[in-house]
Amino acid sequence: MTDTVNIDELLDFNPEDKSVFDGPKTSENNSKSELFYRPNVKNSVAADKHYRALIRLIYNPKDFNRSVVERTTYTLEDAEGKFYVDSRISEGDKTCPIFTAWKKLHHSSNPELVKHSAAGPDNWFNRQTRRHVLIQVIQDENNPELNGKFLIWKASKNILTMLDTKFYKAADPKKKVFLFDYLIGPALALDIAPAAPGEPEYKVDYAPSEFETDIQPIKTVDGNDLFDGKEMEIIEQYADAKQKVIKARSDADVKKGNAVIAEIKESLRAIFQKAVQYVTDNAPDLIQEGGYHPWSEATTERVNRFIAKAVQGINPTTPDTVVTGSTAAQPVQPTQAVQPTQPEIPVAQGDAADNKYDLPF
Repeated sequence: MTDTVNIDELLDFNPEDKSVFDGPKTSENNSKSELFYRPNVKNSVAADKHYRALIRLIYNPKDFNRSVVERTTYTLEDAEGKFYVDSRISEGDKTCPIFTAWKKLHHSSNPELVKHSAAGPDNWFNRQTRRHVLIQVIQDENNPELNGKFLIWKASKNILTMLDTKFYKAADPKKKVFLFDYLIGPALALDIAPAAPGEPEYKVDYAPSEFETDIQPIKTVDGNDLFDGKEMEIIEQYADAKQKVIKARSDADVKKGNAVIAEIKESLRAIFQKAVQYVTDNAPDLIQEGGYHPWSEATTERVNRFIAKAVQGINPTTPDTVVTGSTAAQPVQPTQAVQPTQPEIPVAQGDAADNKYDLPF
């Protein structure tokens, strides 16, 4: 429900103050494929085989701080075959039993053990880290059935770099772009180039992708405008005033921009509430679907068997008697759900401290 969301925090959210890359993760086993956006150059309708689409990155409505969710998984192999498991490193927990076992091999004085923890064909611990964001597909001619949908997307390294330079750590504050903002964020003109000749197919290039300069408010899931004409006028006023404040050359310019925002803040708050509620109702749960899931009892037992062999230098694919080890994973214990945290934005002087909907301008 939107009444649990502090709209003021969203309006004045400063991502530089928060570690939005800290978030829970999950394995592919727990992912529902229909909730994920997976553009593939093989599905391109363009003559040059570039995959082009227009998408919008958006805040996670349930926890703004977790708008970029990291997921770390291990691909392990035992006598039963390959299997995928989440790592508690996803949540910053370095007591993850798999990570502990890897460290034991990696720092061993035995070179035979070390090689099974190093990159290469002998590595027993294949780890992968991904970062997911929520998006809305604005236009995708390659998969038009996705237009309007809110989905989870694995952001590439190129895109993450753009997020850093344009949003989180903009070198020039006057060039800062509110990429995730439901109302005034720009669309990303996604352009994925096929791998260069002679390169593996998976080595596609996201570098041609660019964020557009115009604002692109979120839409309805059927591609229509979510906001009416009057609401769009207010959104455009807000976008213009926000830019005046950011690019102000004098205190007078700042005051002018803030005065406009103050004048429309009540209407603006209602529009933001509408946006947050719509995304909440129609988007997949980024943390639940892309977040860390504790292992089942069966998975825990399987990981224990893998670890018990690995730490002794026994190939985990060897069908052998289970050997218990000190780094074995512990049985899954019920854990209390972590409550989402919202950015702590100070209330402007003169505003009522107990009014969570007062804008900090």
